[in-house]
Amino acid sequence: MRVNHVLILAAGKGTRMGEIGKYVPKVLWPLGNKTILEHEIEYAKKLAPTANIYINSFFYNDELKKFYESSAIQAKLVEEKIELDIGGAVHNLASKLGYEGNLLIINSDQFLFFKKEFFAQAVEKLEQNDSVLFCHKVEKSEGYNQLDHVDYKFKSVIPNKKTLESEFYTYTGMSLIKLSSLKKVNGKSHFFDTVANGNQNSVALFPLNNYEYWDFGTLCLYHKSLYKLFEKKNSLFYQFLLSSGTNLEEYCEKERFRFDEFLIEKNKVNFKDIAVSV
Repeated sequence: MRVNHVLILAAGKGTRMGEIGKYVPKVLWPLGNKTILEHEIEYAKKLAPTANIYINSFFYNDELKKFYESSAIQAKLVEEKIELDIGGAVHNLASKLGYEGNLLIINSDQFLFFKKEFFAQAVEKLEQNDSVLFCHKVEKSEGYNQLDHVDYKFKSVIPNKKTLESEFYTYTGMSLIKLSSLKKVNGKSHFFDTVANGNQNSVALFPLNNYEYWDFGTLCLYHKSLYKLFEKKNSLFYQFLLSSGTNLEEYCEKERFRFDEFLIEKNKVNFKDIAVSV
């Protein structure tokens, strides 16, 4: 069994990126001399070398289409005409693919790194299940929702405020979906209702261990993750960036303020909007 398709979720508003996020899609923010989106595509290719890669868009259709047409990225853009949510986005792509093949879903602002054989084990687990959710343990105080399960068979999502456990598994945002097992749905829908519904499908949890989790999902996390990269040059993520032709130190030395100055020149933001405590 192999992964046939990859969907990079990039249809969001980017509201957690502060003032800058109103003008620049999060996926087009720089990470070295490339955008986050370009790194996500390289990341997807390493996980599933023979898969077709798709990027969905909605709130920033025009910006992403312009970038897509002016770049040489090896992926296909799927422009959504209405807001679909994640479940709807999966079904929208699945309908274009005839609900055939195995789909890997990844977030456009997060990176998970682990051993190659570990990912292969998750793909094998999809043979006996309709979907596989990559999960990791968190503390209740971190604010995440809990994945309720019995022997790693997913049942439902328990909101953080309602869980009684101090430590539990939560969804990372990465999953494997057997498209042929999905019941066809049109329009907007939620992921845990129409894709990974524990009451209707066999949904397995795949707990992560010995892994790296990198998050660029908010303005603060974006800056913190950049600082963290310089502190952890032996990390799998840093090595991944080097292998893909990204030299962070050289980039920051030469163009450290280029992105911020561009926005300031356009009178879109000022330094008080950019300043972040890390």
